[in-house]
Amino acid sequence: MSNFPSDRHGQFIGYKTDHDPRQRATSVGPFTSKSMVEHLEERVRSRGTEIVGGVRVVDLIVDRSGEIPRCVGLLGLRRDVVADQGCPFILIAARNVVLATGGPAGMFADSVWPHGQWGATGAALRAGAVGHNLPEFQFGLASLRPRWNVSGTYMQVVPAFVSVGPDGTEHDFLAEVIDDPGALTSLIFRKGYQWPFDIDKVHDGSSLIDIQSYGMGVAAGGNLNPDSGGASMFEPMGGSAPKYTGQNVINPIAAISAMSMLLEFSGFEKAGRRILAAVEQVTGTKMKSQAAGKMGYGTREVGDLVAQAL
Repeated sequence: MSNFPSDRHGQFIGYKTDHDPRQRATSVGPFTSKSMVEHLEERVRSRGTEIVGGVRVVDLIVDRSGEIPRCVGLLGLRRDVVADQGCPFILIAARNVVLATGGPAGMFADSVWPHGQWGATGAALRAGAVGHNLPEFQFGLASLRPRWNVSGTYMQVVPAFVSVGPDGTEHDFLAEVIDDPGALTSLIFRKGYQWPFDIDKVHDGSSLIDIQSYGMGVAAGGNLNPDSGGASMFEPMGGSAPKYTGQNVINPIAAISAMSMLLEFSGFEKAGRRILAAVEQVTGTKMKSQAAGKMGYGTREVGDLVAQAL
């Protein structure tokens, strides 16, 4: 393990086929995962290791008799056994357990994935594992009607992204943020093969599509330090917009909302809620749009309106 590649912070370097900054792998489109699994299974079998297929992990088995709990195996559900024709469960004992599973798709009320494709992260958390770098779960754009997830095939025909109002009117919200049609088309096209969200591509890259589609352009976010007395950071989710510098057109609502979150987190709940109520009043009754330059007011004026609403 000491020879495993790591970055300057000591973090182990993960494997990515999409927009890998070190270009260590070549993607073969939707067949990438299938090809990887086939070659890995071939390698495992060549070493005489048995592969048990058709089993869904139910829970990890933890020995808690010692001072430090230890994972000693897993309980699985065999999909090839009917309950009234035999025991459908299988118990596998192991000295070491490596859990490689998909993200927790089951946490969403709506999902494009078929029933049963939920990932097994919950089994690890129930067993006592501690989550780390959870944003690395690949939360991608998806649609229920029609039912598809973002992939190169769908995105590279350059679809239009629209929001639909209560009266059925379609609204091209991306064009309000990215006013260059050529640049917008390029970002949508690239979103097809750069589909996992990447924080490095938020400002001027394809992940700007994720941010705007999820409506986080005027939302606030926080990086919370779980240690008592540790520093936490609160900031707008949408990043910066250098092209609007000095023009008094940027929406300040996200920055103001970040202050609301900071106050609530710091124990000043009443003050934080007052700011949030003022923001809701201004956005709901005063502002014409949340898009830069189309708010009906300038940046400073929106700030003044929130201050007056307090």
